[in-house]
Formats: sequence, structure tokens, C-alpha cells
Amino acid sequence: MRLASRIFKLLLPKIFPNAIYSIWVDGKSQLKQDPIRLIGDILIKHGADIGMVSNPYRTSVYEEHKEIVRLKLANANSTNNQISSYRKAGVPASAGLIDGTVIIRDHRSKAANILSCLWFEEYLRFPPRDQASFGYVAYILGYVPIIEKSPFALNARKGARFFYDSNLMQSRIHVIAWCHYLTFFVKHPHRRRHGFCETRYPLRT
Repeated sequence: MRLASRIFKLLLPKIFPNAIYSIWVDGKSQLKQDPIRLIGDILIKHGADIGMVSNPYRTSVYEEHKEIVRLKLANANSTNNQISSYRKAGVPASAGLIDGTVIIRDHRSKAANILSCLWFEEYLRFPPRDQASFGYVAYILGYVPIIEKSPFALNARKGARFFYDSNLMQSRIHVIAWCHYLTFFVKHPHRRRHGFCETRYPLRT
């Protein structure tokens, strides 16, 4: 079930090629605002072609790896191989971390389509977690985190807003703060976790 959901989550631009925009909302989130307003506030207003949510707990793929191992959310060998591969590739520890709860995409953007496809391929290499694999794909496509120079934005553990800009892809990803996400969505806890995840390892809320 986890793999099947990722087909839709990561490949929406390919599944709905005639759509102009798409909003992926996972099973633990419920949209409570006008989706047109969401697209305007997250994408159009900031010149972004992809919108996501900042992880409110961790700030890098390496912190994510430690948490996955600690909570036994995936096979330890696969996860260790993944993070070893990313270290060798040079993925920086200061590149931020997304939460895959929501993905907003402009389907007219070549960059959004390329990132979506590469992200799915990378997910297949190292399932079942997709947040760390996003950080790797963003890095190899030249996306550099642009952190706003304000006290709130520098406090990344509060889920601060930041942008990924890529000169290579001529693209911008807008990563909204966790508190901003909560103005648009109601977050529900997991009732059951599939695959390797067990109910004895609940998601923090």
C-alpha cells in the first residue's frame, strides 16, 4: 500500500498531464481552505513551481536517518546504505528537510516534472521513506536552500519557511513553515502504519 500511494504522490504530473496544477494531500491531512488560494499563496505569489512543507522536527537527511533507525521505521541496512550513498554524493547537512504531507505542483513546469520522476526512481532505490530521497534529488538537480534572514526563519526546528532555488533547472521550490501548513490543513494522526512500520512506533503529533 505504501508503494502504491507513492505512484500517485510522486508521479501526479505524469498521471494528469493535462492538468495545470495539482495538490497532493496525504491521508493524515485535510484541506480546509480554497485550493485556488493555496496555489496562489504558495506558488504564484513566490514564483515557485513546487510547494512543500518544512519538517517541524528535523533539519537534514542525516537527522532523518537517525530518527528512522531509532524508531525502526525502515530496514536498518537499507537505510544505512542510503545515507552512506548520500554522504558520498556530497549532500550537505544544512540543506533543510521537507515533510511529504503536501505537494503542490505546476504541471507546466519542466523542472517539476523532472524532479517528480527522479524522486520516484530514487524512492524505489531506498524505500519506504521518501523525505530523505527528496533531499538527494533536489541536491543533484542543483537546488540550493535559501533561508530567510529573520529570527523565526533561522529557527528551523519550528518548521521555518525557506526556498530551494536551482539555476540549473531555472526553478524554485517554496517550502512553507509548519505553522503556515496548519492554517490550510487539519492534521490527523496515523490510525495504522503499513509495511515495516508498526503501531508501536506512533508518529509524533
